[in-house]
Amino acid sequence: EEVPDRNIRDFWSHDFSKLIKVAGIQEKLQDRLRASYDDVFPEFEICWEIANEWSEASRYTLVGSIQANRAKNLIDAITWPKTGVLIWLKSIC
Repeated sequence: EEVPDRNIRDFWSHDFSKLIKVAGIQEKLQDRLRASYDDVFPEFEICWEIANEWSEASRYTLVGSIQANRAKNLIDAITWPKTGVLIWLKSIC
């Protein structure tokens, strides 16, 4: 499969909205969020919001300056069975 004709910088972005667009999965994300609103996957919206709060700059946060529960919430939002962001991404690829 060929790489779509888009700005190559978007492929190197850490901005989820750009990456979702480059991957061409905006509609699938909207479908999953709608399913979340309809209580089919109610936790997905929460997982998406938590994961979407992450930024490239947060990688450089000093050790000990982030609360342990906040870090755990991020990991859970990504890996949570059935409704985690990574689980969803794997299911559409």
